[in-house]
Amino acid sequence: MHILVALFGEPISAKYSKVIENEVDVEGKITLKYRDFTATSEISKCREGENGIFVKCHGGVVESFTKPNEVSEASIITKEGTEKISGYSGAKRLVYQWQDFARIFAQNDKESMNMLLKNTRSVLKIIDSVRNV
Repeated sequence: MHILVALFGEPISAKYSKVIENEVDVEGKITLKYRDFTATSEISKCREGENGIFVKCHGGVVESFTKPNEVSEASIITKEGTEKISGYSGAKRLVYQWQDFARIFAQNDKESMNMLLKNTRSVLKIIDSVRNV
């Protein structure tokens, strides 16, 4: 959800559907409704496939079938065609984040730090709103 909230801000509403096995939430789908589009993120703790992030709007779709915490490739699909985007994968997928954190601390960049904290607070607020529904 962090990536969706970082890209689009807090949604108008959120809904979470989950699968419970042995009293454990093992997989689920969160749907975030925005004014002009819907974004969803699916995650599973018990299987490798069928995870991903999907942003659907009037102009097209952004989709990634990789795990949301390691988006290594995505597709932007519009009526004009499909554009594939590749990023980091495997053990190196977090390198750019650690470099950015190091820069924020070294430069005492409070603006960036506050933006990241605001994003985390927004995500926690959404989680709280859908937790026991």
